[in-house]
Amino acid sequence: MGHFVSRWTWIALGLLVVATLWLLGWSLTAGPDPVAPTAQVQDEPDPAPAAPPDRAPKAALAEPPEPAPAAAAAQVHNGTLAGSVRSAGGEVPAASILLLDPQGKLIARTATNERGEFAVPAPAGVHDRVEVHAAGYPPWRQARVRIVAGQTTRIEVVLQADQPMRGQVLDPAGNPVSHAFVVRVGPGDQVVATSDNQGQFVIAPEAGDLEVVAVHNQFAPSPPSRLLAKGGPPVVLRVGAGGSIAGRVVDGQGQPVANAHLGIDSAHYDGPAVAIPQRAGGRSGTDGSFVVGPLRPGQFTLRADAPGKAPGYAKDIRVAGGATVSGITIVLGGGATVRGRITQKANGQPVAQARVTLLDVRPGLEPGNATTDADGNYVIGGVGAGLHTLRVDHPDYRAELTSGLQTGDSGEVVRDVQLSARQAGEHFAFQGIGAGLQREGAAIVIRNVMEGTPAQQAGLQAGDKILGVDRQSTAGLSLPQVIERIRGQEGSTVLLEIERPGQGKFTVQVGRGTVVVKDPQ
Repeated sequence: MGHFVSRWTWIALGLLVVATLWLLGWSLTAGPDPVAPTAQVQDEPDPAPAAPPDRAPKAALAEPPEPAPAAAAAQVHNGTLAGSVRSAGGEVPAASILLLDPQGKLIARTATNERGEFAVPAPAGVHDRVEVHAAGYPPWRQARVRIVAGQTTRIEVVLQADQPMRGQVLDPAGNPVSHAFVVRVGPGDQVVATSDNQGQFVIAPEAGDLEVVAVHNQFAPSPPSRLLAKGGPPVVLRVGAGGSIAGRVVDGQGQPVANAHLGIDSAHYDGPAVAIPQRAGGRSGTDGSFVVGPLRPGQFTLRADAPGKAPGYAKDIRVAGGATVSGITIVLGGGATVRGRITQKANGQPVAQARVTLLDVRPGLEPGNATTDADGNYVIGGVGAGLHTLRVDHPDYRAELTSGLQTGDSGEVVRDVQLSARQAGEHFAFQGIGAGLQREGAAIVIRNVMEGTPAQQAGLQAGDKILGVDRQSTAGLSLPQVIERIRGQEGSTVLLEIERPGQGKFTVQVGRGTVVVKDPQ
């Protein structure tokens, strides 16, 4: 009985194993249909079935998957951006077309063909902008470009060539005004152009849209006008009528002084704070009368000079456009006397027949001069009040300039000078800081700094603007007046207010010394 049960038990177990193997074989070979990839819902053509999870790694190692289904999916989501690019004159420039998102990230890019046409696939949707770039033309832009899947979005681009902005400056009578400054309205009052002899000016389109006025020292500034960088007709900047100053020049006794030179000593103009160096002036008639003008509206100090007399001033004269300020009287004093002695630096012996010249910065006057006697003495009379420089020349000695000579309306000032023997290659020597200056618009700027001079030791650099000298502003001063204030006797100092690009404003104390200028090579 036990043997019988054992045999049927084994038979049952055998049948169970066979059934299990049969079922397992059906699952491995027939199984349910594989799940289609997501791309099929977009009606893609015949995507390959996905491999079962347990086989996927082996397939990936054996053969990389085909990229075709992904490309097909992207193609369905794409539209086409197409069009043409022409210039306003009908030319066909080579151009690049960029489709960009709001952050400026590139979405699609293409270039025009020889016919100026382009086409590029682009994702469907509304994109931030299209930009078109071509050499010689400003960028062309179109915002919010819609691309529709399966369709072509066309844009036709017409480029405007880079054209300079042009204009002309005219006076109230319609005559051209030359050498007028065209000034950008806004902080800094930047000069962007200067009119030519026909009153015309040109501004590069890279400057962008501008609001400008015309400024000239003989006229009132023009009203503002707007210039468009993308083209437009030339503008006319019409300046207004200037004003003038009239009066008489007399001496200390009230007698008229004929042929006195008159000029603008300082000026504070209305409008933009830029100025052409003021050349307005004139001479008094036989009865001492004068008229100075036309002048740009503003506030002026007028100066009169005559040989042998101290200069006279009329200060704080307010001039309006188209009007004459009359009744101004300028009184000239008798002047100061400068005397001194010229000696040899090596032994203190007098130098006879040396020529001593007063380098007066007063315009229109011949410099005063004298020749030393046998004892080296000299005398120059009729010196006007102010700062002066003396130059001493002799064939056997190096020419010397001595500065910082302060005189009043009268009285006497003594200045002795020692001369050194002339050395090969030496041109002359002066007492100052050793910096060359020049005028740039309304500013006084350091042109160069000489090696081994006080200016170099103080750290001054080419391009520095000099805003003030010894706490006096340089605004309204001429270049010679600024130079005269900076020069001075050896061993003294000068306080300069400097503005340096990128560093701002600062002050620096500079010692004065003897600076030797070499002969030109």
